[in-house]
Amino acid sequence: MEKKKPPTSVTIQNLEKELGSGNKSALNNFWDRIERIGTPLIEQIEGDEDHKLVTFLVQSDKDTTNAVVVCSLANQDDVLSNNI
Repeated sequence: MEKKKPPTSVTIQNLEKELGSGNKSALNNFWDRIERIGTPLIEQIEGDEDHKLVTFLVQSDKDTTNAVVVCSLANQDDVLSNNI
């Protein structure tokens, strides 16, 4: 059985291509766009009409050491205890 490749964000792939091609303004343009559209990124998964890919983004600085996503769909005590 062929192992399916996990879905990846088209937006992030495009950013990687832009950065790889030397576009020095790509990262600032990316964050400007994210600020306009908001987060998380919600994108269609190619070939899957029943699900969406959700990508959580954190713009960190040198002092950022951790990011935690807390969701009402999860047991919050368990989520926090496993991610601190």
